[in-house]
Order: sequence, then structure tokens, then C-alpha cells
Amino acid sequence: MPSKLAEEFLGKYRAYLAEREAGEFKDAPKIHVDEIASKVAAFYEKTRNIIDYREEHLLRKNTIERALRRRIFLKEINAKFAEPLVKELIRSGHLPNDSVPEAKIPEVQKIIDNLIYLLGHDAFKDEREKETVSRWLIAISGAAIEEELFPRDKERMLSDAMFAALKAGIVVRNAAPSEQEINIQLFIAIQRALFRPDNVQLEYRFLRFAYPEWGKMDAAALEETARNLASLKTSLGHFFKYPLAPQFQRLANREKTVFLIFGDVMTGASAASALADPDRLASETKFFYDRRYGKARAGLRKLAFLSVVSFLISKLLVAFAIEVPLDKYLSHSFSFVSVGVNILFPPLLMLMIVAYIRLPSSANYDLVAAEVAKLVRSDEPKKYVVAAPTKRGAATVTAVWLAYLVTLAAILYGLVKFLLWIYFSPASIVIFALFTSMVIATGVRVNNRAKEMSLEKEKASMWSFVLDLVIVPFMAIGRWTISGLSKFNVLVIVFNFLLELPLQLFVEFLENFRGFIRSKKEEEAN
Repeated sequence: MPSKLAEEFLGKYRAYLAEREAGEFKDAPKIHVDEIASKVAAFYEKTRNIIDYREEHLLRKNTIERALRRRIFLKEINAKFAEPLVKELIRSGHLPNDSVPEAKIPEVQKIIDNLIYLLGHDAFKDEREKETVSRWLIAISGAAIEEELFPRDKERMLSDAMFAALKAGIVVRNAAPSEQEINIQLFIAIQRALFRPDNVQLEYRFLRFAYPEWGKMDAAALEETARNLASLKTSLGHFFKYPLAPQFQRLANREKTVFLIFGDVMTGASAASALADPDRLASETKFFYDRRYGKARAGLRKLAFLSVVSFLISKLLVAFAIEVPLDKYLSHSFSFVSVGVNILFPPLLMLMIVAYIRLPSSANYDLVAAEVAKLVRSDEPKKYVVAAPTKRGAATVTAVWLAYLVTLAAILYGLVKFLLWIYFSPASIVIFALFTSMVIATGVRVNNRAKEMSLEKEKASMWSFVLDLVIVPFMAIGRWTISGLSKFNVLVIVFNFLLELPLQLFVEFLENFRGFIRSKKEEEAN
């Protein structure tokens, strides 16, 4: 017998398909952009993405956010902004040409109108608060527009199913969170695990979870929201800093593959047969598992390749803009060896890390298939355990931190001594350490991504302990460096302010000019 969870999911999915079919804009007019202008904009976007690589949904959201900021800078954000924004997304290749209904423009404009109202209210206590909240509002509006143009109805149904299953079997040990805290942390963890949103997209989804009309509020709701913007932004930050958040996240990451395969089976063409026939369920599970395995492998290769390219380009720029001038004119210790090592080592280290990474073994499929079968055919609730870390005494915490700092100091001391031995200057040593740390932090992220499909228990070994002992200090430094430098990425700043603004103006001019030429040709033909 099919489980209640599977029957409810399939019923909701069929209702969604029927509603979508009834509401399709098959014969409605579509938005068209000039093909030549589109090729220019798409080429720029692809080039930019190599420098500042993100996943597709993040690229779209960032493109929208940049457009909003650019229009605000030019004071062109108004009641007619939605159409040029959607056309910009089509030209850059994020939306297909001649496929977006013109009826989408008023929906996007509603979000922009809400943004204009909230940016214009004067309930901020000072300019600093106004600037902080305004940046946040623009980012949130970018996420809202991205989801309006790229709705995730199927994904939302899957996250609801995962939420229901985990909530039914959740067991929290060594702590007593309230039901509201459990609901909030499960929602946040599931969103992060299934869809990998950035913090802005996650905040927007939480806002929609708490305020369903966010982005399309009426005048009364806007007025009330405007009075509480600063406190609303602050309260969101508290939810993401909950002490047990890492434990909830580990649970969601561990179970995500099972629910993704469950969603694939339930939305597949043979869902009804899979519910009725265990053998068909097994074959469908194997098909979708292999497909996701292949996508994961291709995604890791792309992430690794673009990370290597990005580090190589960034390192070349830093070397020629900072390292070489400092060595030649300040420390007077310029060395081709140190510069060559500093340029080549980070991308080579990234390649070595990628070569070491492995996707789950064949035994992992059996574990996933068994869990999917339970979700589809059994109503017996599974226990999902979230264990709060045991509290350690002050003496133990102090000893652990002291050991960690001593390890970090010893590793850095050994690195500095070695680099001095091969004639590195102080500036070169600092740059080498920072870039190596960033590579290791990125490599750990790629490695964690590779493990996301696995339900196998990781086996501990002395080698893994020693490796972690060396990696963790560099990883901590790398994350701190990446977080700080992400706001000051020189290439991104150059693209945003020196290239993108004139390019978008040129692309719009080119489209208008070609439209003018076409109209003149049509006049002559008549």
C-alpha cells in the first residue's frame, strides 16, 4: 500500500499540473528582444560568470539585483522598470526569447512598486540604518523577482513533504526547543539542503513563509511593514544564528538525497505504477539515482574547473598589481621563483584536491533505495535525531582551544620557515598563505558537496585525523578571507561599474537602433 505521504504528494502534484495547464499563456503575446543585442549581452554574462561563478539560480538573482542597483544609481527605477528588466534577463540568456508572457510584467512591477514605497519611507532612525536596510530591501526584491519569473512550485511541494516527514519523526536530545523553534530551524535547514539558496534568497523564502504576501502587499500592509523594517531585518538574523542550527542542517543534508529521489519518482511519468508495484518503484529509483549521480559528477567538475580558473586569474592580478611591486620597490627581494610558485601553486593545489575527491560508492544506492521505498510504501514514522552537543567544562574548552591555537601556530611557523628558505618576501608569504587558505576552504566545500549524496557512515582513520589537523586551521582562515574579499573582488567591481553600465546602455541602444532600421525597411516596402 502506498504511504499517506506519497499519496498526498502525488495528489498535490496532479492538482498543480491541472492548474498549470488551465492557466497556461499558450496564445498570449510573448516578450521579444533583438537577437543581435542578445548575443552581445549573453557573451558578456558568460564571461562574467567565469570570474564570479555561482549556480544558475544565484546568477539570475545577482543579475536582477545588479540591475536594480544600477537603475537606482541612475535614478531610473520607476513604474515602467519591469519591462526593461525582464528584457535584460532575456538578452543575457537567463530567460528564453519569445517565451515569457507579457502578463508577467505587471507581476514584476508590483514587486518593484513595493520596493519603491519601502525605500521612500522615512521611518529610519539615521542615515546608517537607512543605508543598511535599503541594501537589504534591494537584495530581497531581487530574490522576489527571480522567484516570480522562475517559480518553484514542484520544489515547494517537495520541501513541504520533507518538512512533514522530518517534523513527524524529529527527536531532539540534550535540549528542549519550542515547537516554533523546531519548525523554523527545520524550514531553514530543508531550504538550504534542497535548493542551496544564498542568505538573501533564504531570508526571502522565510519572509514568504511568515508573510505570504511579501513583495505584493497592498497599501495598508506596506505602511505597517515600513514602520518595522529595521526590527524585521534584525529578527531574521536571530533565526539564522540559533545554537542548534548546525545540528538541524546536518540532519537535512543527510536526508536530502532520499527526498530528492522521492520527488523525482513522484513527479515522473510512471509515478502511479511505482506506487502500486515495488519492482517498478525499484527501477524508477535506480534510474533517477543514476541521473542525479551523473549530474552531481558533472556539477563537481564544472565547479572545480571554474574555481581553478578563478583562482588562477585572481592570483595573476594580485601578483602583478600588488606582490611584484611590493617585492621590487619596497622589500627589494623580487624573485621569479617565489612569484612563479605563488601564481601556480593555488590552482595546482585545487586540482590535487579535486583529484582526491570521490563520489559515494555503489553500496550507497542500496541505502538510498531502501529509504525511498520506506517513504513511498510505509506509514511507520522514522526517527530523525537532532542531538545538541554536550556542554564541556571551562577547563576542557580552554584546553581544546589552546591545542587548536598551538597547532595553527606550529603549521604557520613551519610554512613561513619553508617559504623563507626558498626566498619568499614577507608580502609574498602573506599572499601565499591567504590564497592557499582560500583554496583549501573551497576544496573542503567541493568535497562536502560530493558527500551530499552519501548515506554511508564515514570511517575515521589516523590519516584523516592528521589531514584534518592540517586543513582545519587553513580552512578557517580561508573562509574568513573569502567572506571579506567577496565584497572587494577587484574583477567584480570592474565588471559592475566600468563595464556593465556602459555595456547595458549600448545593448539597449543597439536594440532600439535595429528596431529603427527595421521600421524604415518596412516603410520602404510599403
